[in-house]
Order: sequence, then structure tokens, then C-alpha cells
Amino acid sequence: MELSEIIGMIGTALGALGGGGWLINLRASRRTAKATADKALIDNYEARLAALHQTIDHLNATEREHAARICELNHALDDKTTQIRKLTQQVWDSQQDVNKAQEQINVLNERIIALTEERDYYKTWHCRRPDCQDPRGPEPPRKKNKPLQPKDQQKNNPKDQSQK
Repeated sequence: MELSEIIGMIGTALGALGGGGWLINLRASRRTAKATADKALIDNYEARLAALHQTIDHLNATEREHAARICELNHALDDKTTQIRKLTQQVWDSQQDVNKAQEQINVLNERIIALTEERDYYKTWHCRRPDCQDPRGPEPPRKKNKPLQPKDQQKNNPKDQSQK
């Protein structure tokens, strides 16, 4: 074998070994790149997770403040509800008093009407003597002095028909 063939074989062997090394190095560099990408992704997730925890803490604090405010407003609302109930009871009681007073006014008005009618009836009484010194006082009006009913009512009145 000639020298050129030997050198060609050595070159081929070295080339094969270099290519094998390159393949081994390629796999290692892929693993390194993948590990670096995974580390960057994990760091990104951790940063995002920390930001989310801060947001959650802030929202929890806000929720506590709102819950305290709602509690205060509920207490104020309960006070207003109690006050409204008291005022409603007072209105109810005063309305009952007004109704009782109105009933008394109605009874007194009926009494006034009855007394007025009686007074008007007694005004129709007259003395039979001109000097009106009769100790018995005035007497009731005579039947002929009563006002006459209209003819339409006389026809419809059964008492008047039975007297004819």
C-alpha cells in the first residue's frame, strides 16, 4: 500500500472519529440548550407566580377592607331599620288616635244634627194665647200647619191612599 492510501485511510478514520465527536457534541449542546431554555421558563413562571401572589395578597387586603365597610354599613342599616320601625309605630299610634278622635267627632256631629232638628221642631211650636203666658208653654204645631207633601208623593204614599 502506498503512502497516499495509508494517509487516505488515516484521514478517513480521523474524519469518522471527528464526525462521531461532532454528533456527541451536538447532542450535548442540544441538552444544554434545552436545559437553559427550561431554566429560563422556570424563572419566568416563578416571577409570574410571585406577581400573582402579590396580587392575591393585595386583593385579600382589599376584600378585608370591603368586608369591614360592609359590616359598618350593615350596622348603620340596622340602626336605620330600627328607627324606621319606631317611626312607623308612632305613625300607626297617631293614626289610631286620629281615628278615635274622628269617631268622637262623628258622634258629636250626629248629636249636633239631632239637637238642631229638635230645635227646629220646637221653633214650630206656638202659643195658643196671644200673650203667650200659658204656664204649660208652647204646644206642638197642629196637623194642618205641617207642610204638605207634593202631589206626586201623595200618590205614591200608601198611608195617604188608605185614608181616602
